[in-house]
Amino acid sequence: MLNHLRFYLPEVYPKLHKILFLDDDIVVQKDLTPLWDVDLQGMVNGAVETCKESFHTFDKYLNFSNPKNSENFVPKACGWAFGMNIFYLKEWRKRNVTGIYHRWQDMNEDRTLWKLGTLPPGLITFFNLTCQLD
Repeated sequence: MLNHLRFYLPEVYPKLHKILFLDDDIVVQKDLTPLWDVDLQGMVNGAVETCKESFHTFDKYLNFSNPKNSENFVPKACGWAFGMNIFYLKEWRKRNVTGIYHRWQDMNEDRTLWKLGTLPPGLITFFNLTCQLD
């Protein structure tokens, strides 16, 4: 349940404009200060793509036999993991990203759009809103 809390970060932290989000299993081995200055190029999410050798492509998580997915997403689109993200909360609020999340959750009421977990709705919610980080 707490994994879904990440989709409410702007509500949890209404005064923040940017946040560096680390999963609880991340081990930090150096200073992360430079990440604060990363230009997200107008995007909401900064993340490292993880699709080498077809790992974390959308077709691994979404049901493309459902037209709601096949009409909106590309099966071989590169995904990313929630391990480390920079979220530009000001842009998130402007684009109503939490509303996008709610809309897709409502459409998946019958649980036929994606496999369980928070990564699939994250990939959907932040589709075309993610800046690739090196």
